[in-house]
Amino acid sequence: FGEYLTRCLYSKAWNLRDAALQKIVLELNAGTYADEQAGRLLDGLSLVLQRGLPDKHVQVFLSCGPLLHWMCREIFKSNEVRRSQVHMALEPIMSMLADRLGDTNGRVDKMSRDIHLEFSHSSVVGAQFAAAYVQRQPKKKAVPPRVYAARLQLLTSIIEEAGTNLDQPDGLDVGPVLKIAMEWFNNSNADVREGAVRLVGACEYRAGLDRVEPYLSKLKPVQRELFDAEFERRAGEGPPPPVDQFHSKPKGKPGPAARQEAPQAAYGYQDHVSPDEPEETVCQFCLRQDPSLTPENIDVHYWRECPMLIQCDCCAQVIEISTLFEHLTEECEKEAEARERAAEMDATSCPLCGQGLGPAEDEDWRDHLVRQGCPNNPRDAHRHL
Repeated sequence: FGEYLTRCLYSKAWNLRDAALQKIVLELNAGTYADEQAGRLLDGLSLVLQRGLPDKHVQVFLSCGPLLHWMCREIFKSNEVRRSQVHMALEPIMSMLADRLGDTNGRVDKMSRDIHLEFSHSSVVGAQFAAAYVQRQPKKKAVPPRVYAARLQLLTSIIEEAGTNLDQPDGLDVGPVLKIAMEWFNNSNADVREGAVRLVGACEYRAGLDRVEPYLSKLKPVQRELFDAEFERRAGEGPPPPVDQFHSKPKGKPGPAARQEAPQAAYGYQDHVSPDEPEETVCQFCLRQDPSLTPENIDVHYWRECPMLIQCDCCAQVIEISTLFEHLTEECEKEAEARERAAEMDATSCPLCGQGLGPAEDEDWRDHLVRQGCPNNPRDAHRHL
């Protein structure tokens, strides 16, 4: 792709790395590399993506999306590359994509999910290859529940669309899928357990109860009722059963979901947004519902209004306040300054006012930053707009 673009890709300035990726997409769409052999072009794009996908800056990662879509659209459908070539080129980047599933940035999570699904639809990639890294245990020791939930949701979608190896040539091997579903069903988070139930239900629907039964033998009766309800729902296409009706909740102080306050609706905020059917006029972070939040100007809301977001004082990247501590300790390019700031914070307290947020789940942050309001949040005034 030339010396200049290569130097930009390896630049310390994130905006140059981002610009290089966007320039490559423009040249690909313009036909600049039309005379290149598909296999050689695929190898070159793989090297570019190996540089762009692990990038700590969100925008650089997102700019890899158009490259990946172009590969699927132009190279994978060209009949000029073999499956073995494609797998070899994609092997180094699959773990990078899987690691971003369940990312705190909704756009990052969505892009990773969409690419996995697009890969699973491709005849030269296939569902088995696309799902291989998703089925592996995440690398980090402390894994947020949303990561498990995102992986389970993606595997369910692939099973529903591609089937299992018992009914489709390139369907997923149902054994390893069921094994990981039952392992993650033991997670204490309700969303993760619900995702595991949905995945097992999808396997039962495609492979049959006999294939699923051995993995359910050690369940307690109330747990087994949950899976049976899911099997019946899929057979009759009814609404999903609520997972928590089969799980007793610990006694004590109500969680943030139970502390919904009346002013929330008055200010145009929703209780939740369905991940399967997000509304275009709802902010995915603060859940503010406003007709002006169209796809064309939602970025303006992110940049200066959303009370869940903030601009890093060190690198100027706009990130979620809930991830500021993690950003400063692991991602920020101004490493020395960032580490110094992070030394005064911790992962379960608000980095702006220092208030402890208990388990610091998504609803705990939303309760503090949106419903109650953080006194030190420079965007707090926008909660009421």
